[in-house]
Amino acid sequence: MKAILTVTDDYDSKPEIKLESITASVPMNQSEIKGAVFGTDDRLFILPVKKDPTGKPVVYTVTYSATDGTGNKATASAPVTLNP
Repeated sequence: MKAILTVTDDYDSKPEIKLESITASVPMNQSEIKGAVFGTDDRLFILPVKKDPTGKPVVYTVTYSATDGTGNKATASAPVTLNP
């Protein structure tokens, strides 16, 4: 998966971006997520294509943070669903 982010700041044209977390709608082991480097500006990783116990696709929540030069930090999350 390749994450595409749009980040704007009135005073800092290049805020620091970090992948904060990836969670799933079912219990999972973090080792199932391939290539994710948390705490860095990582936008390319592989999520496993899985179904939950009811047969629905697992929904992942990917969270990033952006911190500007003065230390102001914002976080945003987006759902990701991969259809098996």
